[in-house]
Amino acid sequence: MARKKGKPRQQRQRTLICCEGETEKEYFKMLKTKYRGTQVDIQIKTSKHTAALNMIQTLISAPENYERTYVVFDKDENSHSNLEKACKLAKDNNIKVLYSNDCFELYILLHFEEVRSHLNKKDLYKKLENWLGVNDYESSKGKKIEELFDRVHLAEKNCSNFSDDLTKSFNLNPYTNVGKYLKEIFYRDSL
Repeated sequence: MARKKGKPRQQRQRTLICCEGETEKEYFKMLKTKYRGTQVDIQIKTSKHTAALNMIQTLISAPENYERTYVVFDKDENSHSNLEKACKLAKDNNIKVLYSNDCFELYILLHFEEVRSHLNKKDLYKKLENWLGVNDYESSKGKKIEELFDRVHLAEKNCSNFSDDLTKSFNLNPYTNVGKYLKEIFYRDSL
């Protein structure tokens, strides 16, 4: 059956999201399912590198072409200097940086509560264990992501308290800008 004439279909934007871990990958897969009607073709890949600069250099040297590219990484062992170089290189190559300090799990926690004071990974994981009803978050990473499906708007709202200036935020803990890019990635007016 032929398609009815009318509004022409929008061209899908080929989008790459490169993550350093499985939790991030599972989260974006969940969002891809939630917002499946959007005009976006998203490829989600995990990186072999955890160093921010190496991730971005690998993306730049990849032969694939995407209209939009995002890289998701944590503070981890990245030095301030390494983060600055990585962000400059990303900006110069039209790659958007989604960054969390101390780790991506901060953004996961924002689906349940506002966070304004420093949390180390141990305390962060303990809070997630309570919210997600798991005994050991470390061994549950990337699982129970479906619990976040209807809470994405809360994470975005709780993320709005953080600075928009990434380069001034490298040493801030807590910090994440992940929620600031989701509407853009999925062409949404609201989450």
